[in-house]
Order: sequence, then C-alpha cells, then structure tokens
Amino acid sequence: MTADRTVTATFSLDNQPPIIDTIQVSVSPTTATISWVTNEPATSRVDYGTTPVHDQFVEDPTLRTQHSLVLNNLTPGLEYHFSVTSVDVDTMSTSSPDDTFMTPSALPGSFLSDDFLTPSRSTPACGRSSIPSAMPRPPSVDPARPMPG
Repeated sequence: MTADRTVTATFSLDNQPPIIDTIQVSVSPTTATISWVTNEPATSRVDYGTTPVHDQFVEDPTLRTQHSLVLNNLTPGLEYHFSVTSVDVDTMSTSSPDDTFMTPSALPGSFLSDDFLTPSRSTPACGRSSIPSAMPRPPSVDPARPMPG
C-alpha cells in the first residue's frame, strides 16, 4: 500500500432482548426435553418445578438460536411447571410465561432402572457372556449309539 486510506465503521447498540418462539416439550416418565428458538444468538435456561415457584434449573451459556435442554430425574405421573429464559450478548434477557407439562406414568408392572447402563463384571471384554443362556441346549449325542434313521 502506498496511500493512506480511511475506513469508517458504524456500530449500533442492540437494545432489544431475544425473541423466544416455538417452545416444544418432549416427555418420558423421568425426563423432559424443552426446545425453543430465538431470533438472535442467546443463552439457554429452563427453570422448573412442581409448582409455579420453580425451584430447579438447567442452563447452557453457549450463544445459539436453536435451544434444547434436558430435565433429568423427574417423577413419573407428575405435573411440572417451567419457564425458558434466553440472554443475548448485550445481556438483554427475555423469559417465557409459566407453562406446564405432565410426565407419563410408568407402565403397569414395569420398573425404572439404570442398571443396564453399567458394565457387567460377568461380561468378558471379548463380548461373550459368561451368564448361562436361558435357551435349552440340544440333547447330547452319544457317538457309540447309532443315529435313528
């Protein structure tokens, strides 16, 4: 470059909070996934509880426009209240009004367990189980006895 150049930049202050839209809830007996979109990158937070006074929350500080948070360890068959909040880079915040969802009851005769997620000491690394099969074994064949036929 041989000549000086002038560059002009114009900045404007964002004085509007994010707009929350399309709140969706997907539930199971013990979890709920709350999803929503915002018109600008913002954080994600869900406050929730069994009353309108939300006593628990989950959050993700990542700035994004597609938001999704999972609520874990919910009780089957209960109504939960929740509200979502998003904060943009300029710390402008907006929250949804209180809403509710119901966790479904566990199926009759079923039980909830996370025991299937832990490795078993009886399963060798090669993938063969040392647990006896519930399938009946074929009858033994005596080589000294002739086959019917």
